[in-house]
Amino acid sequence: MLGRLNHVAIVVPSLAAAAETYRSTLGATVSEPETLPEHGVTVVFVELPNTKIELLEPYGDGSPVASFLERSPGGGMHHVCYEVDDIIAARDRLKGEGARVLGDGEPKIGAHGKPVLFLHPKDFCGTLVELEQAWAPVRARIILKAAVTTGITLLLWGILFAAIEFEVFSFREIAGGYTQ
Repeated sequence: MLGRLNHVAIVVPSLAAAAETYRSTLGATVSEPETLPEHGVTVVFVELPNTKIELLEPYGDGSPVASFLERSPGGGMHHVCYEVDDIIAARDRLKGEGARVLGDGEPKIGAHGKPVLFLHPKDFCGTLVELEQAWAPVRARIILKAAVTTGITLLLWGILFAAIEFEVFSFREIAGGYTQ
């Protein structure tokens, strides 16, 4: 069921300071900050060759990571995120086995623009687990094929209409001038 490790999330008291530490001290590539009001966080991603580190800072009242910082003022590891091929099937299977899905149990759109769910840490060795819908290669190929096919079809129709318009214009020009 589990796919690759997508990221490890670390809550920090200052996103700017943490991003600078990863950038200057460790030489990492760090994304621009992105605020996710619906999740109550501002995030940056530290790009690694095999995964990412997500740095989280509280955003707004009631941020779920604000209480984490109250308990651990210096910050620390918050969750791990694994990819799954089918987030709904994974959720249903896990619930059937007694795992607790946090929130209302419905996927929300996460920082990568994909559906995510969180699983209760007491069900997973004290670790908060995030599941993220992976883009399955087969689905990506189907989408790409459809986009290419549609694009080629539109291109061919465009060429056909341009050719017809050119022929009509040329005929009118030959037949005694273009008239409207």
